[in-house]
Amino acid sequence: MSVVPRARRLAAALALLLIAVSPVGAAGPGHKPAPAEAAKTDTTKTDTAKSEPAKTEPAKPDAETPDVFGPLDDVVGSVSAKSAVATAEPGRDLDLAPVKDAAKAQPAGGPSTALAARIAGDGQRTRLIIDLSRAAEFRAFTLANPTRVIIDLKDVTFGFKADAPDMRRGLVSAYRFGLFAPGKARMVLDASDPVVIDKAFVIAAQDDQPARLVVDLVKTDAATFNATQAPAAEAAPPPPAADAAASPDDKRPVVVLDPGHGGVDSGTTGATSYAEKNIVLDVAVALRDKLEKSGRFRVVMTRSTDVFVPLGERVRIARRNQAALFVSIHADALAAGDGQARGASVYTLSDTASDADAAHLAEKENKSDAIAGIDSAEENSQVADILADLVQRETKSFSALFARTLVGTMKHTARMHRSPIKSAGFRVLKAHDVPSVLVELGYMSSPQDLKQMTSDAWRDKLAESMQTAINDFFATRVAGGVPTGGAAPAVPK
Repeated sequence: MSVVPRARRLAAALALLLIAVSPVGAAGPGHKPAPAEAAKTDTTKTDTAKSEPAKTEPAKPDAETPDVFGPLDDVVGSVSAKSAVATAEPGRDLDLAPVKDAAKAQPAGGPSTALAARIAGDGQRTRLIIDLSRAAEFRAFTLANPTRVIIDLKDVTFGFKADAPDMRRGLVSAYRFGLFAPGKARMVLDASDPVVIDKAFVIAAQDDQPARLVVDLVKTDAATFNATQAPAAEAAPPPPAADAAASPDDKRPVVVLDPGHGGVDSGTTGATSYAEKNIVLDVAVALRDKLEKSGRFRVVMTRSTDVFVPLGERVRIARRNQAALFVSIHADALAAGDGQARGASVYTLSDTASDADAAHLAEKENKSDAIAGIDSAEENSQVADILADLVQRETKSFSALFARTLVGTMKHTARMHRSPIKSAGFRVLKAHDVPSVLVELGYMSSPQDLKQMTSDAWRDKLAESMQTAINDFFATRVAGGVPTGGAAPAVPK
């Protein structure tokens, strides 16, 4: 064997070993390697077949398949290629020993916690390791446009922060995680090249070491990637729970508040420790409370917790509830080197963007589903077809009216952008029969704007100004009459 390749292999193995025993988040210098015992996932059964408990046995290298990770498998265990999860086969319930460390142990009935994560490898092969307080069922698969690896975890919460630079290496260019649907967490890895999932397995907890989920990625060609990626339908969240039915006697207009992003999609951060998804949810909740206290409106939230909601579902929520107004709430940020900007803006829907900045923002916001690991190309074409046939002129007129009204009241509380009213092709505004606007509260990349957006006092004043705009909007619609084909709901006094 050549000395140079052998030296490189040993150096790479040592680097991977150091990362494997030094997780991001929970473990410290005393963290010990996990035992070489892997729980093999049975991939011979379909989702609908009755599954049997997976057997835990010492892992043995497969002589027929070269071990692409070499000595690292001695640290985290090894499984043969025959038991690899290469096409998103779900994990099984694993009878693993509990974590003995009291700080990591959890009640049997609660969710498992992802304690730490780390990535090792290079541009040819990369390994993800997630430490778990208790074994969890999982599903791993790939998606295209862009190239992503999706890992869904049943009843798991994340106990570490998404700010580790070591998680961007090898075949992984970016990552994110969060709650995807009730009872389901999701981690999304953006891949720099086409990949296949060579192995995916769980290692039993032992002594003071947690259980571990291991996912091995190997670079491949485009044809192989396209042949192994999962169907788009498998990446979609489960059907939402039915909306609470309103009383037939409740004639109040329905206002749908839409806090942007959520769950696995954090939105922008503006290079700060704050996440857009949390800031906009706080504003939406404050506005909801004020509207409900007035008793004049029935308020529906697209989300009231940190959970992901697809863009199309947000539109459907508005239409199912026969909303009279839809308000989507967001915050913007400029990338480093893109200059400085401040102030709030209000956007309406248009086929052609009002300016380049509006077009860029719409493009960014419309990627929310892709960020969360959903392929929504088919839904896009359906929405576009609906818009071509059914968009009504009065809906756009009412949207523009509310945008002007909202800017008029918000300017007394928030600093407004120099061009506060804009338009672009935002997917979330495409309910053809519901007046809709998207509010950008300000720029998280601006220290002044961020200080305001994270202030309880400012948030309360902003919610009050938005409530005033909603009151004025409905008063104007009732006083001004209704265009043909529309129906303006009366606002209780």
